[in-house]
Amino acid sequence: MTICLISAYAFLIGLSYFLVIRFVLLHWEKFPLWSIPPEFCPSTHISILIPARNEAANIQTCLARVFSCQYSAELLELIVIDDHSTDETAALVGQLAAIYPGLRLLPLPKDRAGKKAALAFGIEQAQGELIITTDADCQVPPQWLLYIVSLYQEQKPAFIAGPVQLSAAPSLLERFQALDMAGTMLITGAGIRSGTIHMSNGANLAYPKSVFQS
Repeated sequence: MTICLISAYAFLIGLSYFLVIRFVLLHWEKFPLWSIPPEFCPSTHISILIPARNEAANIQTCLARVFSCQYSAELLELIVIDDHSTDETAALVGQLAAIYPGLRLLPLPKDRAGKKAALAFGIEQAQGELIITTDADCQVPPQWLLYIVSLYQEQKPAFIAGPVQLSAAPSLLERFQALDMAGTMLITGAGIRSGTIHMSNGANLAYPKSVFQS
């Protein structure tokens, strides 16, 4: 009797897992791929926000990759919000501001702390129509901004969520983390497509400033 009960539970768990995976894959396969239109001409002023706390080891590479993106410098501002770092993060950003004219450093006020507070403060100061966020330990691809802004100008969505990929490292744990992140992105995309799971990663988001303020 006990063996039969355990077998029944195992079957139900396996069936449930199969149905969830099938649901995710079904909606993932329906997800439309976006391509940059050949006639696309950027005209949107954007503000890229990067909250940072003790990211001295990563911030220079992160900013260099953002500024290497294919986008008009006149339409771009990049704001690093320093969340009370105790390392050289703020000093490094200050030095890089002399190289990248569109770069601004905003120290988070003493009465505020944390990533959410940093983003809210950055949005208050942002001048762009479209807010784009990423993290200080991320490295974005060259066409990152073109994909986001071309979609925004074409369809005017209230919210854009993009994928985030972990670079697989030699250790088994880090490889598992990369695989886990890939699975999370799969569920995120399928959830957005189906309208049943509402989640996203703050390292690759975009939304009009007016939406945040409304």
